[in-house]
Amino acid sequence: MKRFVVAVLLVVATAALAASAHAAKPKPKTLSCGATLGVISPLTGPAATIGREIVNWTRLGVANWNKAHHTHYTLVEADTQLSPAAASTIAQQFVSNRKIVGTVGPAASQEVVAAGPIFNRAHLAVVSPTATLTSLTTDGKLHNFFRVVARDDAQAPTAANYIAGKLHAKRVMIIDDQSSFSTGLAASAAPILQKAGVTVDRESVAQTATDFASLIATITPGDVVFLTWQLPANIKLFIQQLHAQNKSNQTFATTFDGGTDFVSSFSINVHTYAPDAALARQYEAKYGTNYTGQFGPPSYVSAQVLMSGIDALCAAGKAITRPNVIAAVRKVRIPNSILGRTIAFDARGDITNGKFYIYKLSSGKYVPAP
Repeated sequence: MKRFVVAVLLVVATAALAASAHAAKPKPKTLSCGATLGVISPLTGPAATIGREIVNWTRLGVANWNKAHHTHYTLVEADTQLSPAAASTIAQQFVSNRKIVGTVGPAASQEVVAAGPIFNRAHLAVVSPTATLTSLTTDGKLHNFFRVVARDDAQAPTAANYIAGKLHAKRVMIIDDQSSFSTGLAASAAPILQKAGVTVDRESVAQTATDFASLIATITPGDVVFLTWQLPANIKLFIQQLHAQNKSNQTFATTFDGGTDFVSSFSINVHTYAPDAALARQYEAKYGTNYTGQFGPPSYVSAQVLMSGIDALCAAGKAITRPNVIAAVRKVRIPNSILGRTIAFDARGDITNGKFYIYKLSSGKYVPAP
């Protein structure tokens, strides 16, 4: 009997110890990742409308990602006023803030030209939603730079071939606004048009110009006017003054918010892209309906790129350092992005399947052009 009792006690003790060990074993934790990101855009000044769209869509992207992935990403926002000098100052501030491990923006090409080298020296990842200047990736100087839109050397043939082939233009007046984006696109498009047999007249105005009457007076019937401008407000003003002179020339530009007949866009128009309808409604409920639908979605995706890369570091147990974030972003692949295409990067930081889209103004809305 005593042996039986001892045996029972041993079994009970062993079971108790096993239960205790099982209870003491920590349960696997749900991955919780996060970091501080920057977002750089022109929140005041002539491009404030665009800048606010960029920041608001970035905020929405971070909020949705945090909710879906149980992460805790935060944003530091900065205003460039579309000024390269301001962008350089912000770059220095961001570099000094060791919490910031990546940025959405700068948005404008001239801002990247100014601030990019500062970020590059600090190994801080830059994902731009809208900077299209070709040389930003082809000159090999910025090893930290990525963009989710195609380059000017893709936009130029898209626009020029459409103008020559679909609009059957005989003469085209290309007007730049003296920004690096604008002059680069104009310079790339002109020879393509000329090779197609189109006569090209190159003109240039400052971004600060508001009176285009004398330039418009030189436009002859049948000319197609190609405005390679950054600022929607200036495009809209030009169109108003063109109509004030009773001129009905076909007009072509690079933003949905200017009122031209045709637009060459680096992004799909979220207003008319059915798969993004629910997201557009979510944005409008929070931030209102006054947005182009062109600059915001790439900003949303740029934030996703950074967070996807950082989440991969967390999953692999790697430190969230600036160099590690750059390496992780290079490997990011987002198969079904809101831009209607897969997001992935080549060795230079360019999107691998970037393209431009042609839209036509129809009944007050921009729809895909035939």
